[in-house]
Amino acid sequence: MQVGSILLDDASAIAEARSRLYQNPILHLKAFTAEEVDHAFSVLEASSKNGLYAVALFHYELGTQLLKLPDSNKALLLEIYLYHSYQALTAQQANDWLNQFTNDEPAGISNIQHTHNKDSFSNKIDDIHHQIRAGNTYQVNFTYPITGRIYGNPINIYQT
Repeated sequence: MQVGSILLDDASAIAEARSRLYQNPILHLKAFTAEEVDHAFSVLEASSKNGLYAVALFHYELGTQLLKLPDSNKALLLEIYLYHSYQALTAQQANDWLNQFTNDEPAGISNIQHTHNKDSFSNKIDDIHHQIRAGNTYQVNFTYPITGRIYGNPINIYQT
């Protein structure tokens, strides 16, 4: 598989070609700072006007920049891949493409660790309820990192 190949897989599209396979990127942008994010969006806008296709990966930490919150973390905020075209695939065609990269090697995820124990999770939920009752928000999508280690071929995991 080529670096920069991206499959947006719509496995529910049995007969329709709703999956998109992007290959051979002509540009790969990465942004670590607010200035780089602005530049990446400018390049994205210009590229769109020139008929290019983009796949953008917005990392969770980008929210701190968009909301102009202080952040000393120099994490990757976004990535944009630009392409001349894409290939529309049916579910079967997408599966066939993926099967080129699978093997019989066992694959999975091990050593899964949650970042919250039962007490800290309950405290976070209590705080969310408090914020809702106080009228500060009407809804919260509470997410938190779960870490683990993958072994084997990641495409085998995806195909499972």
